[in-house]
Amino acid sequence: MPFALKVRQRLRLHVTFFRVDGSHTSAAGPPIWTSSNPAMVRLIADPMSLDGQSVYAECVGPVDPAVTSPIVEISCAGE
Repeated sequence: MPFALKVRQRLRLHVTFFRVDGSHTSAAGPPIWTSSNPAMVRLIADPMSLDGQSVYAECVGPVDPAVTSPIVEISCAGE
């Protein structure tokens, strides 16, 4: 789901895991969150999310004018 952030704006992200049959499941450990460009969008742990399923994405830097497409991808993986 695309969204736009301005410098110093943050957005809370949350993940829920599902089985192939559509039923809820949990991950064996905390999920791993990554930002494709942490210099532009960093991920901050949500202190209220003890299981790691929520983080904040915060825009920390201005878009470099030399970048043709200022898109940062946030991913989350769990086992």
